Amino acid sequence: TVIAKLFPVGYETTIAWNNFGLSVSDKVKDGAFIDKIRANSGAYKTGLNKGDIIRQLDSWLIESKGDFYKSMLKVRYKDSIIMAVQRGNRIYFVTVEIN
Repeated sequence: TVIAKLFPVGYETTIAWNNFGLSVSDKVKDGAFIDKIRANSGAYKTGLNKGDIIRQLDSWLIESKGDFYKSMLKVRYKDSIIMAVQRGNRIYFVTVEIN
């Protein structure tokens, strides 16, 4: 028999920090605002900066911090992800390797 269990509350923030080296907030209307980046993480090595705004993660549109963290549960077993990141008035597509 298989018993389904819910993920612990807050686990998605742990995935984002441990796998990608990212912490985000809702400081912007659309997207997830990058608050912190862990040194030597995949996000750091890709060149993401504090203040960048994540607009898309693989095929999921990111309109809020909640969208970003929900997507973490979906990509937790991947080797890399593609992000659409806004910096100023430009949007860049980058591949982030998972640590």
